[in-house]
Amino acid sequence: MILVVGATGLLGTRVCERLRTEGQPVRALVRRTSNPDKVNALRSLGCELATGDLKDPPRIQAACQGISALISTASSTLSRQLGDSIESVDLQGQLAGSLRQTCRSTCSGRRIARYQGPEECPPN
Repeated sequence: MILVVGATGLLGTRVCERLRTEGQPVRALVRRTSNPDKVNALRSLGCELATGDLKDPPRIQAACQGISALISTASSTLSRQLGDSIESVDLQGQLAGSLRQTCRSTCSGRRIARYQGPEECPPN
């Protein structure tokens, strides 16, 4: 299972489309406030949906269960919600915070890819 964070964004949607075209199982992280049309488009691709937010570590933990890879295209620059900032989403949510730490402890695969580049996932 590949977790795609930022799945309702322009790049994240394309990543989901490509993975599903290749027959890969995809879990798309979507916010409770995500555009319903975008969520339905992911559902119609055959993506499993996980509702959560990078600022909500328990939801991130749940979304990361059973994944073999993680691709994150999330950023706070375009679709800001209340409480979103470069600090809370990009730094604390991804780089130093919940997403990176959770994936490092649960990822059974070899790679974590973020739009700035991949890094090795620890062996299990």
